[in-house]
Amino acid sequence: MNGQRPAPLHPPAATPSPPSPAVQPSRIRSPTLRLRRAATTLGRLKDAAQPIAAATRSALMEPGITLALFGAALALIPPFIVLLAPFMLLLLPLLLPLGTTLSAIGLLRAATVASLSPPRRPPSGASSSAATLSPSSVMDTPRGSTTPGDPDGGSLSRLGEVTAQRGEALVMQVAGALKASVHRATNEVKSELDIQLAALQEELQSWVGANSNLRPHAEGQIGWLARTQAADVAKELDCTVDFRELYGSLPPVNEPLTIEAIETLLPLPTPDANCSWRALRYLIVPGLLTKWYPMYMAQLCSDFKRLGLRFVFSAIDTDQSVRENAGRLRHEVLELAATAEGEGRVVLLCHSKGGCDATAALTLFPELLPCIAAVVTMQSPHSGSAVAHDLAHTEVQRSIAMSALEKLLRGSKHAVLDLSYENRRAFLDQHPYPSGAVPTICFASCEKPPRSRRGEKRPSSLLKPTIDYLALRYGEWSDGCVCQVDATLPGCRAVFLDDIDHFGPAWRSWPATDSYDPARLWLTAVSLAVTANPNRS
Repeated sequence: MNGQRPAPLHPPAATPSPPSPAVQPSRIRSPTLRLRRAATTLGRLKDAAQPIAAATRSALMEPGITLALFGAALALIPPFIVLLAPFMLLLLPLLLPLGTTLSAIGLLRAATVASLSPPRRPPSGASSSAATLSPSSVMDTPRGSTTPGDPDGGSLSRLGEVTAQRGEALVMQVAGALKASVHRATNEVKSELDIQLAALQEELQSWVGANSNLRPHAEGQIGWLARTQAADVAKELDCTVDFRELYGSLPPVNEPLTIEAIETLLPLPTPDANCSWRALRYLIVPGLLTKWYPMYMAQLCSDFKRLGLRFVFSAIDTDQSVRENAGRLRHEVLELAATAEGEGRVVLLCHSKGGCDATAALTLFPELLPCIAAVVTMQSPHSGSAVAHDLAHTEVQRSIAMSALEKLLRGSKHAVLDLSYENRRAFLDQHPYPSGAVPTICFASCEKPPRSRRGEKRPSSLLKPTIDYLALRYGEWSDGCVCQVDATLPGCRAVFLDDIDHFGPAWRSWPATDSYDPARLWLTAVSLAVTANPNRS
């Protein structure tokens, strides 16, 4: 009324204050708790859903797997039936009588049991009287006697015994008849099978004979050079026993070989002071294609160096022909002999085709003979190689092998063709080896099965396929490359071993599987060769 503003009837509302510090964190934590609870719930749902998902997956996969197995069974059953059909046909003569006989016996026994009349029911008085019998009286009743409760008087037990006897007799008769029928059917099947196999063999032989790629071309050629020598002469020149005695006298393989042991245990002729192990010069002549073989003769060269023996590894091309390598050997022998202190001081150590190359050099160049102290050939195809002969007389195999030799290895096809039987025969007819002019020893080896070597057990040779091929095709034992009867020269001493393959003289371990040490093997051979003719010069 007097110009002043009237006072409010109610006090003004309080201004909302900010939340206290105690209340603010609870509002901030509430979303975090909700997230945690949601995550926990999701984890529980996931754990609960995993078994359901696994069961659902298994249920969905089961029809597919079942269908796949059923399809595989349908695919495998026809071949299985086809494979079993021949055996079922062979067993039909046995299974049919056996099944028929067993069925008859079963039906007969069932009919016998069915024909028996059922026991009559005893009268009431008898049953009552039987009920009054004590267990002791029943036990005391003798077997076969009648009792008040057994009106048949034991006829059922007697009938059972008779039935069993007759059944046994019937089974014996049926078994005898079945045995006779099976024996007769077996003989018929065997005779028919022999006839069919003989016819199949004749057909295969005729087919193989008509095919030049499968024909046994070396038939009758193997061992032709050995047959030119009389049996008594060959027996006299066999020094296998002497070799085994000398080799066995050396220290064991696990002990190092020393030059003192060699000079003491391996004899040498001593016509002059220069004939000693260290005075000799050794020329190692390698075999066919050996320049491609890793570690070939490496152990032998290492042992010769350790023993102080002077040797040279020939530089001939192992992929070339015999005549070309013979010319190369002529220069090497003359150069090596020039370093010696006199004549007859070079020893030729020849392996495989190297033996053919070295003997060809001595026959083509007689001026080398005074320089040679001895010749050792190991597993050399002097009369030829059956493998090379078959390879040379086929079309497909020859074209493949010659193409690989000439185009891939840059060699000469005559390196293989020179080892065929007709080429070796032609060469030796024109240039016979002077066996009386130079001491020579030939090692002829083969790899026979362990059973034929008194039960000895060794790892199988890597050349076993070729060994089996020559044994089955021609009936000849070999070392995997050369037949044993083809590795000798007429008029020369020989050693025959049956426990070493073509790898043995060149490797101490793999790929060789024999027990011979190359250094001991070659040095023993040198001792035998040099002592064969000590007064040659």
